[in-house]
Order: sequence, then structure tokens, then C-alpha cells
Amino acid sequence: MIQKLVEDRVAQGTFTNEQLPALTKELADKSKNALKSLEMDKRYKFIVQVICGQNTGYGIRMGSRQFWDNTKDDVAYVTVQKENFYVTVCAFAIYLY
Repeated sequence: MIQKLVEDRVAQGTFTNEQLPALTKELADKSKNALKSLEMDKRYKFIVQVICGQNTGYGIRMGSRQFWDNTKDDVAYVTVQKENFYVTVCAFAIYLY
């Protein structure tokens, strides 16, 4: 679901460095709304992090640590890479007890 959303949006063209902050916010909002549309248990809260950057051939590393319940909580990562930029979306679903 998020993969298709991101791929469809970045397929619309190329983006300059000045456009990437707006793209980041747009993808975070759309991804979070897509997760909410699944109508999961209301106790789930969603956290979406989007990283956009210029693809200049340098590598990037990203990491995170969480304390959570492996039976209820989950995370999904989506990365789409184009010739001149990349987008990574991390979506966390956290169950609040």
C-alpha cells in the first residue's frame, strides 16, 4: 500500500532540492492516512517518518530502536530510488495498552 503510494507519487517527475521538503510532508501525511484507512483497532497509533534526499552516489544509513510488544507492534520500510533522488518511508504501528 505505501510502496504503491510512494512509487505513484515519485513517478510524476523529478524533484529539486527545494521541492523535497514538501514531498516529504506530503508522503508522510498520505502514508499515515492510508494506514488509518485500514480501520485497525483504535488503540493503534501510527508514526511515519519520511526521508528524501538527493541521490549523488553516497551511501546513507538509518537506524532506530524501540521498546515494543512483538505480538502487537510492527514496522514497515519502503525505499524508492530514482536517478537523482531517493525516498525512504518508515511506518510504525504501536498498540497502546
